[in-house]
Order: sequence, then structure tokens, then C-alpha cells
Amino acid sequence: MDYPEPLEKWWLREAARFLHTVDERAATFRLAEPARELSDLFTSGRAQHFGEYGQRPELLRAYGLYAFPQTFARTQTVLQELTHLGKLPPPKKVLDLGCGTGAASAAIRSWFAESPPSFHLVDQSPESLALASQLLTEVWPGTRVSTQRVNASGWTSPEKFDLALCSFALGEMFFGQPAAEAMGWMKSIARSLNPHGWIIILEPALKETTERLMELRDLVAAHGWEIAAPCPHHLPCPLRKEGKYWCHEVRHWPVPASLQRLNSQLGRNVHELKFSFLVARPAQVPPSASPARLVAPVSKMKGRWATRICDPSGELVEVIIPKSQTTDEMRQTLKSLERGDRVTFAGQLKAH
Repeated sequence: MDYPEPLEKWWLREAARFLHTVDERAATFRLAEPARELSDLFTSGRAQHFGEYGQRPELLRAYGLYAFPQTFARTQTVLQELTHLGKLPPPKKVLDLGCGTGAASAAIRSWFAESPPSFHLVDQSPESLALASQLLTEVWPGTRVSTQRVNASGWTSPEKFDLALCSFALGEMFFGQPAAEAMGWMKSIARSLNPHGWIIILEPALKETTERLMELRDLVAAHGWEIAAPCPHHLPCPLRKEGKYWCHEVRHWPVPASLQRLNSQLGRNVHELKFSFLVARPAQVPPSASPARLVAPVSKMKGRWATRICDPSGELVEVIIPKSQTTDEMRQTLKSLERGDRVTFAGQLKAH
């Protein structure tokens, strides 16, 4: 997913303004240490209340240069899949819960450029809300934005929305709590959805966050909800039942120049987007199966190609393809597949 140049320029200007300089390159390097702290906070340094970074202005600007582009691209990956599946008509009203600086909303605004929705942003950080609102209305003049300062875990409203987003906030809201608590929250959010509206949740690909999301997914399925993605079925999650691996995406993307420059000081792996997600709603139609999903990388082994898929039957299927049975075209397809891709298998893997 290409990161829009106007967003990159907006964050470079904001970083320079915040640091009282006209040198955007220098501003980027000066935010390297806050970006390192932020990256550690999201991974190895996770602890209760790690979301309080929103109270530190320097970390918010570092987020804009380091994490915002990645979250934008992750969100658009999900939007692309839903659009391909025919599950996502243009929404008129979008609710962004735990919006932070607005990366997920920006992805929605960019994706639906021809029929832009209005946005209601919810976060407990007033500065995050201000930055998100300013960004959306300056990059896309005329965008309708309202904000509400409240912890998203306790949000309620009589308003109705066509799409509810919760991007990299669920783990913060329900840190150390059972998935049943998050299920109660999902039900309350669903009451604010219009008919046919979806809830989209994105989380880090960490074991802790993804396993909670997988458990939440099974609760959603048990309550008869419709799951659009990532699952090709509504049966109990076979990966969770196996208890060995956790379901997540791994996607390569074109890293914007400003992030490459910043990462030259950090040395992090920013070329791969790793995340987990869930798209669900109370059932509007009987649950149906969809194409299988790769839940492991495609490995080139001696005399064969191998991977695993989550099948519409609800089972994990080992896929072994002898090299002797592959054509040049098939080999190119196999090389291009990534964990999370939708595929069908009938003697050969076919990407969707």
C-alpha cells in the first residue's frame, strides 16, 4: 500500500513545527530516540497503561513519523480485502475508538476518496484528538470530524454508525483482562451500528494480543456473529485449538522515505507489516464460507513447496506441492504469496 505523500509531508511539517526548526530532515533525526522508546513500548516494554504515551507530545510526533504510516498501510490492507470480498460499501459515518493520531481514519478517508464519510473520533488524550482532527481536515479539506474525549472502553452513544474501528487499542483497553470483557464491549459497540455495519479491530501480531483476539473471535462466532475476515469459516479456530501458533498477517510494503530516514537511526524491521485483525458484526445473513487463508509462509524445501492453510472446512490443511509439478508461472505465484493471503487449492495454490 503506497503511503500518500500529503500525509508524509503533513507529519514532517508538524515535527519541524513542534521542534521549532525549518529543517525537516533534522527534525526527523531528533525524533529517533522518542521513536525507539515508542517502538519498545509497543513490543518488549508493554505494560499496563502503556497507552499513556498520548500524554507526551514528543512521542505523539514520533508516532506520526514512525507508527502512523505502518498503521495506515495495515488498515488499508484490511480495507482492500473487504472490498475484494464485496463486504464493504462506502460508509457514511465512521466511529474510531481509541483513535490516537488518526491513522486508521486517514486510511478510511483515503480509501473512500470519492465518497468520503464523516468521522467521530474517540480517545482519552486531548492532544491525540487535536492532532487527528487537524490532520484529517487539513489533508482533506471539508472532511467532517467530531471528537469526544473519553476512554473508548466505556464509550456509549445513541448515534448510529456504518463502520466502527478499533486500531491497536483493544490490548490497551483490556490489558490483562479475559476476552469475555472485550466481548461485552463488542456487544455495546454493535448497538451503535447501522444494519450491515462492521466492527474492524486491528492488533499487534504479538502472542499476547493475538491470542486474546483469537479467543474473542471464537466468542463472536459462538454468539452467531458474521465474520468477514480473516477467517474463511465460523467454526472454532483451528490454530487456537492446536495451541502452537497464532494467526497473524505478514505483508511487505513500500516504506516511505521519511520512515526509511528515521529507521536508519533505529534499525527496526519496518519493511514487513505484522498484525492481527478481526472484522465482525451481529449476523445479518447466514454465515458463509470464503476462500482459504495462508496461515504460514510458503517454504521452498528440497524437492517441494510447503505451507499451511486455514480451510473453509474449519481445518488446518498442510499443502505440499512437488517441484516437479510446478510451472514457471506457478513458481512465481508461490514466491509472491505472503502469510494472510486468500487462496484456493486444487492441486496448486491460486491467490485471490
